[in-house]
Amino acid sequence: MRGQCGGSMKMPFVMVFLLTAWWMCTIQGANAKRCAIKVLHLTPRVYAMAGKELSLLCKAKFCTANFTDPEITWCKWTSKACTALSELDEFVNHTTDSSHSEPSAVTSLLRISPAGPEHSGIYQCQARLPSYSRATSMGHRISALVTELEVTVPGSTVSGLKGSSLELHCTVRIDVRLNNTLRVFWTKGNETCNPSATRSRGEISNQTLSATGSKFVLTLFNLRDEDSGVYYCCVFSHLSPQITATGFINVRVDGNPLILYLLLIVKAALFLILTTASYIWVCKQKRQ
Repeated sequence: MRGQCGGSMKMPFVMVFLLTAWWMCTIQGANAKRCAIKVLHLTPRVYAMAGKELSLLCKAKFCTANFTDPEITWCKWTSKACTALSELDEFVNHTTDSSHSEPSAVTSLLRISPAGPEHSGIYQCQARLPSYSRATSMGHRISALVTELEVTVPGSTVSGLKGSSLELHCTVRIDVRLNNTLRVFWTKGNETCNPSATRSRGEISNQTLSATGSKFVLTLFNLRDEDSGVYYCCVFSHLSPQITATGFINVRVDGNPLILYLLLIVKAALFLILTTASYIWVCKQKRQ
């Protein structure tokens, strides 16, 4: 009887122990899931101009119960796998900066300057908790396009006669990947090429714009004094405000040649009249 009683008394303790262990495992699992590191989806596509800076952003949220910040690293997808930037030759000019935007978030900014076409591709960031933890999280893939865009306006100054016409030429050399994404326009006195500013103070009323392939010609007709100034050929893509280029030329309007000729004739006539009058006066003086 005692053996049976002893065995029956141990059963509740075993059940309590098992229930306690299961509860603790459940709580730890829930905490681990709640405190798991998470990489946020920010910008899936980034553009940059060749020769300028390419910036990629990655943000990781984590549980403050981890007592330490996660480590964020970057990699670029190659034909094999996502390779760490430190293992790629073209990334000798990159830097990474980390900052706290929130108490439980770390932001990593990858800067590549100057960027070139070889830096185009698919990037990904990885957030990892300290080495004693296996918790890691891969960020969403970011597609980066480093493109070339060049604007050429021949000459620095061009002049035209008042009342005549004048052509301003602008040649745009673009990356084929930018086809059908560009807007090209001329503006006067609007160095920033802001379209809204163009409508307010940079409008050119007496002009026509023609385009042939990559060449854009602005024709000014019936030139006036107020047409003098600096003209800008503005190019930008609707894909990103980072893709923009500008060329400029100074326009000078000279006087009407007919008026100049008339002034010369008047001056010559006055000179002839004065010379003749002087000659006649001298002759009269000699006769006396």
